[in-house]
Amino acid sequence: MKELYIKPTGNEITHEIKSPEIVKVDGISNTRLDLSLFRKKGNSKTYEGYLIQKMKESRNEGNLDVAELIQHFYKKYLEFKPKRENLIKIEIIDGWKGSDIINITYFEQDFLIETHNKDKESGEVTTSRHLINRGDVNRLLLFIRKWKINESHKCYDFANVLGEKDWKEVWKKRTDVYFPKYYFPIKILEKLGLIKYTGRGLITRIL
Repeated sequence: MKELYIKPTGNEITHEIKSPEIVKVDGISNTRLDLSLFRKKGNSKTYEGYLIQKMKESRNEGNLDVAELIQHFYKKYLEFKPKRENLIKIEIIDGWKGSDIINITYFEQDFLIETHNKDKESGEVTTSRHLINRGDVNRLLLFIRKWKINESHKCYDFANVLGEKDWKEVWKKRTDVYFPKYYFPIKILEKLGLIKYTGRGLITRIL
């Protein structure tokens, strides 16, 4: 029996058959995943909870590279996320020690204060200390002493006193201006009983 020979023309359509790629999935212990994160509850109500949820789903589906990528963005988010804290208490560790607070016109010592803050989400309480320059406290004291007893002003009225054109500039400079030159000095004056301060930024002269 003769063999039939077909000469190739070069126009034939060829199909390359590839074997499916086998991806080996190692155990979680062999990845760079932070196992403590998987104990957190995931939900779609917050961005943070959503990332945890998606990270868990990727882990359960065996997509560990995706889970690790989500973990990376989750931790980056936490780095830049502003902390939602409530100031629970402030203590004056060092500073003015006199008793005639009514007649005080200026302070001669810097203040060392200790703040206790509670995170709104986790409930964790953190303690930190801050050295507040007496000049920043005296600046606000002298301004407030120009008011009548029980006279009230909003925080916006302090912008020019702090050397800024408006309150937006004060708020922009939270690290350099708002906290060290306004908020903490105000809390010191409140602690000494010179003013009443509300969370909505209303300051009332008491003494």
